[in-house]
Amino acid sequence: MSADAATHLSLYFTPEQLEAIDQPFDPERLAKRKGGGNRTFGYAEGDLIVALLDDIIGIDRWSYRTRYIRDIAGEYQGPDHRMCFLTFYVEGTIEIHRLPTAPPGPNLIYTRIGCCTAEYRLGANPREQMATAGKGACTDGIKRASATIGRAFNPRTALTAETRSERRDRPPRSTQRSTANDNRSAGVRRSAKGYVENLRAELELLDQDARKGRIQQEQANIEILPARARKALEVILQSMGVEAA
Repeated sequence: MSADAATHLSLYFTPEQLEAIDQPFDPERLAKRKGGGNRTFGYAEGDLIVALLDDIIGIDRWSYRTRYIRDIAGEYQGPDHRMCFLTFYVEGTIEIHRLPTAPPGPNLIYTRIGCCTAEYRLGANPREQMATAGKGACTDGIKRASATIGRAFNPRTALTAETRSERRDRPPRSTQRSTANDNRSAGVRRSAKGYVENLRAELELLDQDARKGRIQQEQANIEILPARARKALEVILQSMGVEAA
């Protein structure tokens, strides 16, 4: 860290806070969920991130706001019936207020894009799913924004060297596709035009890290997409300098 950066941060954080922010995320505090390939994944719940911000920065020294960006809705043919999906995008902003001893000035701002998708059966009342998508997008926004403050708020830093080594030693993704394909069978039945339009719009809104992860998800499933969607997706990836899997 440069001297100018350290001086700037000292207006918002005490030395003890800077030390705490630089500590890796505690893996014991991660929640667990089942994922593709019959694997278990760790993730940070929104309530935990809020508690960490309160504990490390101070309950009265940070604030959070969201700004609605857009939503994308569509439908696709599921295994048994027609399904609808709704994705909300919001801009999540965390503001860190200056220390009481610092001279007056602007707050320190961290901003990221949050998103969440909810699905429901065609003909059902979407009110509950709309609330789920909106709340999920706001939670995703605060989690992504807080991760840029420091390692203590970024669940990725909870991965130990051993865990990273285990990930590298996993069999190629192609050997895990059977289960993943089953889990995503509904999504790949979307119409080619709607699928590509939604993907392109989503990639334009996401920040760099989120866009990279989204592209990796699509690369893993490109072989099972309908022909028109697969060709269009290849064009999108190539335009972004990424080769299709």
